[in-house]
Amino acid sequence: MMIGSSEWQHVIRDAASRLGVEIGVAATEKFAVHARELIRWNQKMNLTAITDPAAVALKHFVDAVSALRVLPPGGRLLDIGSGAGFPGIPLKVARPALAVTLVDASRRKVSFLNHLIRILALKGTAARHLRVEALAADPQYAGRFDVLVCRAFSDLAGFVAAGLPLLAPGGRLVAMKGRTAEAEVAALTHARDGLRRVTSPALPQFTVRIDTFVLPLSGDRRAIVVLQAAKGPAIPIP
Repeated sequence: MMIGSSEWQHVIRDAASRLGVEIGVAATEKFAVHARELIRWNQKMNLTAITDPAAVALKHFVDAVSALRVLPPGGRLLDIGSGAGFPGIPLKVARPALAVTLVDASRRKVSFLNHLIRILALKGTAARHLRVEALAADPQYAGRFDVLVCRAFSDLAGFVAAGLPLLAPGGRLVAMKGRTAEAEVAALTHARDGLRRVTSPALPQFTVRIDTFVLPLSGDRRAIVVLQAAKGPAIPIP
């Protein structure tokens, strides 16, 4: 199987469909461009350890679009620690109504992201080279995002602490995890004092949901942790 072949694209569409996510041919054609550039740039810089075509299809692209199961149809999305563009760029390709900001602390990775944005002609998409803490200090971004998503950025408590200053009222945090999801959710309940010191004396009330599934054709266990903030004023932590 070659990256970008009709078979490769079919694997993505079929596996995504098994997860309840429908991906069109136009999207998988753009995924193919992303994947080819990923492999080409990977020869000069460390973007991914996954280079086998089937693994790229499943563990990068299908894994990324699995988050569509828990995303709203539109709004402003921030991908924290985007790296090689996962999951933010596949999510934007599959759901163009999303306004996507990609942030990463590596200048070289952000150069790759800007390259992808240009060649894929992704309107309403921007990549920023800075740490997420600096982004939160910018009034243009603080409290403005409807959805924050991360894959392999940090543990859940770290993601919540970093993301809360950027989250709009009623927004949601989406953390893409593996086998550690339940343990990290449990640990989050013991991190309230630390989060209060990092953010403010009050935090929004969240409902927490764990969406577990097996990545089709690979057998890998996956989990998406969704923290949905209640609308209205923050509720003090007891």
